[in-house]
Amino acid sequence: MQTCLKTGSANQQSRLVNKIVENVRVLIGDQFANYVVSEVIAFGEQSINMSIAKVVCADLGPYCCSKFSSSVVESLMKHSGNDVREMIFEVLLARENF
Repeated sequence: MQTCLKTGSANQQSRLVNKIVENVRVLIGDQFANYVVSEVIAFGEQSINMSIAKVVCADLGPYCCSKFSSSVVESLMKHSGNDVREMIFEVLLARENF
């Protein structure tokens, strides 16, 4: 998957990233697929990271507490812009119980 993301044509990369974003809820909880999501986030395309962050923030508590999906949350914090980080912090601070 990493090779496809790095060496595919722009069209292939775009189609693959779109499929990953469409299926992010399933992928981030998988012990192997979460790395694929983190790899997409590491590319640093802010609009894609925002799309992923919106999905993650909808169920942030469980994702933060999961061994596999917490690495995706960490990747979002590390590789995204301030708007994504602020959104995550706002959701975290608004939650009373995790």
